[in-house]
Amino acid sequence: MEIGSWSERTERDRAALGILEGLYDAVTTPAGWYESCRALAGHVGAETALLCLDRGNAVIPVALPGFSATAQRGYAEHYHRVDPWTLAARRLQQSEGRLYSFLGQDHVPASVFEESEVWQDFSRHHLGAFHLLGSGFRMDDGSQAILGLHRPRDARAFDHAERRQLHRLLPHLRNALFLAHRLDAAEGLAASGFAVLEQIASGIAIIDRQRNVVFANAAMERHASAAEILLRTEAGNAPPGRGALLSLARPADQTRFVELVECASRLGAGGALRLHSADSGRHLLLLVMPLPQRLSPWRDSGRILAPGRVLVILRDQAHPAALDGEMLKSLYGFTDAEEAVARALLGGRSPEAVAKDRGVSVPTIRTQIRHILEKAGARSLRELEGLLVAP
Repeated sequence: MEIGSWSERTERDRAALGILEGLYDAVTTPAGWYESCRALAGHVGAETALLCLDRGNAVIPVALPGFSATAQRGYAEHYHRVDPWTLAARRLQQSEGRLYSFLGQDHVPASVFEESEVWQDFSRHHLGAFHLLGSGFRMDDGSQAILGLHRPRDARAFDHAERRQLHRLLPHLRNALFLAHRLDAAEGLAASGFAVLEQIASGIAIIDRQRNVVFANAAMERHASAAEILLRTEAGNAPPGRGALLSLARPADQTRFVELVECASRLGAGGALRLHSADSGRHLLLLVMPLPQRLSPWRDSGRILAPGRVLVILRDQAHPAALDGEMLKSLYGFTDAEEAVARALLGGRSPEAVAKDRGVSVPTIRTQIRHILEKAGARSLRELEGLLVAP
């Protein structure tokens, strides 16, 4: 259990909420990555920070708070190649295959770092970074995102309590970077407003915490005609658009949906629901997740932040389209067998059915499922399917 007074924990929670807000804002405001990294550094008492995309023979800087222009240029042009911390992060990614965090001294002893080229010729002259708290994860283009937070030589080294403190924020850093990458790939969604969403086959809606609809595309309107999805005003049914309320017909589904919206509106992870219509026999997957702050402005009322908007994605489960297998392995570090099992589970198939098809025992499949959920950061097979199925 972490030690600290209630007021200290409350202040730390407020600071963490501000960091999460900044990370999701940076998705559509690239300059925000600098402030987000600076805030992450301050959260654990670091003085400088580095966030970059490591492509093996080159690094693409995202944000380097505390680095001078000379230090940024030197690191990008040469020192990343011989940085013992970066080399340690690469080894960890290969062994961990998923989101990880580490203390520099656990992998590069201070005496070894002190003799390195990075310290002797670079850091002690331009940066002063001597102690490291690091983390990383694979991006969907095969590059590795690396975060390094640093303290000077005369400060104490980072400890495992601070590593855990950072690790709780890392899923949001990963989500924000992934989302930024995908928005770029969608040819400027942020710049073009919501028009591009009309071209997506899945139902898309943007709602506020009270589930009032800010935007809904034509596909959502089609799905909303099914019994499971209701778009209503106080006067009755309403077409998708401002003034409508997004609800689910089944009370149990509605209760869970309200919980997910509340979570996502406060920059939590959100989640997924599988819906079923007894009349049509259709299976629908409903995903609920935070919307980047630029598209979801929060209001700072003193020290309390008003909830933001939420992105809701709805798609038919009759023929779920999983992400490319290589992308799944890159994103989550799945082995070939785990990737095959994860795809086989789509559409609500049982572990027993998958075990029979693959000619292995049910305990083997359940063990693989446990590893898959851990690597994907999912709490259930429903949430896993939300991560694996393409929009």
